[in-house]
Amino acid sequence: TEDEDCASMKIFRSTFGHLSSPGNEQPLTTLACGSSTYTDSTVAGGTAYYYSLFSYDKSGGWVGPEKFSFTTPADSQTGGTQGGSNPPV
Repeated sequence: TEDEDCASMKIFRSTFGHLSSPGNEQPLTTLACGSSTYTDSTVAGGTAYYYSLFSYDKSGGWVGPEKFSFTTPADSQTGGTQGGSNPPV
């Protein structure tokens, strides 16, 4: 099946829009195949974030992206430690 060939999933984050391909960008995080949640604990209040998720196969090819976006509340602190929430991706 497709899942048997999955090597990893990588999440990329930007503040200017979604990525159409991973290119040479550094991922925010790399997850194991089948992971269903990730919490970004490095957000700043009042900022729009665009997340792009790519799945990588064992030969280095990729599929995606799955696209998500989130705007943090203006009163939240970086890392969501006070008065805000972290976006689950």
